[in-house]
Parts: sequence; C-alpha cells; structure tokens
Amino acid sequence: MAKAKIPKMETLYLTKAEFRERFENEFKVFTRCLKEIGKYKFMMKYMFSRRNRTKDDLFNTICLAKSGKGNVLRHPSLATSLSYLSTLGFKDWSEFTMTDANYWSRNIKPIHDEIMANEPNFINYGKIITLVN
Repeated sequence: MAKAKIPKMETLYLTKAEFRERFENEFKVFTRCLKEIGKYKFMMKYMFSRRNRTKDDLFNTICLAKSGKGNVLRHPSLATSLSYLSTLGFKDWSEFTMTDANYWSRNIKPIHDEIMANEPNFINYGKIITLVN
C-alpha cells in the first residue's frame, strides 16, 4: 500500500465569507463521501441531533476553534471533523462519557477512516487558513 503524498502546506488568508464558500464546497464532498459509503443519514443524525445543531452551527464552531496562533483555524477541513469533540457537538471532555467513547470507536471511527481516505478531495486539505476581517 502506497503512502498518501503529504501536500506542501499552503497558507490562505480568508474573510469569513470566503471561508464559508470553501466550507460549502467541503460539506458537499463530505456528504458525497457519506452517501457513497451508505452512512449519510446516520452521520447527519449523529452530528446534528445534539442540541439541534445545524450546518451553520458546525461552520461557526470551526470558525471559533483557533490554534492559538492568531486567527489560524485549528481544523479547517471537514475531512478531520469526525475526530474533534467540538465539531461533533460536545462542549468538552466532561460531556464525552466512556459510553460515547465506546460508541465513537465502534460506529464513528470506521466512517472517519473512510472519510480520511478521501482527504485529498477536500479543498482545505493541506491548507493553513487564517481568518481576516
């Protein structure tokens, strides 16, 4: 099995509106991947049922998660979103119980692995994104 080629990290400086366009593109790729593996309905329910979250909530969560280096986004690509508590609707580790961890391992991790296999198809793959005014 050949290793995936790691792209040269490209830095982008985007307004929130410009990032929203990229997010919409990524969401299309994300949902297409889920449909191809037959997990679309399951994952949409898992991601958005907690606190009646919406796609706008997911976008805002991603915009708020900064890396500590100014306005650099911690996880700009939806390809990695299934591995972060905040993008799954949890506030922090205190909400993520052992039952949740076991459920994630059995049911979500295999889907996450499938999505990650398609990571190069995501527009923000290999990008460092800084939000500007």
